[in-house]
Amino acid sequence: MKNFLKLSVYMAGVFILPVVWVISQYGCNVDSNASERLVKPVVTEPVAPPPPSQPEIADAATILRRLQVPILCYHQIRDYKFSDSKATRDYIVPDASFRDQMQSLADSGFHTILPNELYDYLTTGKALPERPVMITFDDSRADQFNTALPELNKHNFKGVFFIMTVALNKPGYMTKEQVKQLADERPRPIEPDQALGWRARSDQPGRQHTALRQ
Repeated sequence: MKNFLKLSVYMAGVFILPVVWVISQYGCNVDSNASERLVKPVVTEPVAPPPPSQPEIADAATILRRLQVPILCYHQIRDYKFSDSKATRDYIVPDASFRDQMQSLADSGFHTILPNELYDYLTTGKALPERPVMITFDDSRADQFNTALPELNKHNFKGVFFIMTVALNKPGYMTKEQVKQLADERPRPIEPDQALGWRARSDQPGRQHTALRQ
């Protein structure tokens, strides 16, 4: 009986010791990566915030009910010449008259605006500064750069220049360098003449009138 017990203990040791050795070397987990998978944090893709809501565009009836904004449209700013025809004179504002008009706007508390500001006001009702006015120039005449621009800068006014590119560098018109200077001195938008957008039209340039959209 004693020999049988000794044999049993011996046989148990033969089988148990290897198991204990394996456990001491590798632990109890058969899959050594399982614990890593359990504790590994879950990485989720960042969720982009929703785009800002766009303001609702007003209908035509609402736009027409808004207060109108005056727009001044200038072509040539120079003194009259003896050779000027009556039709040509309709597009000329003498230097002194232009300076007087800009001074009058400044003294009366007008604030110049740009086309995008007018668009936002008409379509969404975004507020404009007190006593808004837009000053525009057609045809890229040289006197607009030499005479009008210094007056605008003097009163810290903004202006919109509609550039007729086919006339650049020709006598009496702006040069490419002058147009570049206008583009660099923002805010003073430059638009290609005849382009779609907010334009000012009048049979008598320099007079106050409302904006039309082509």
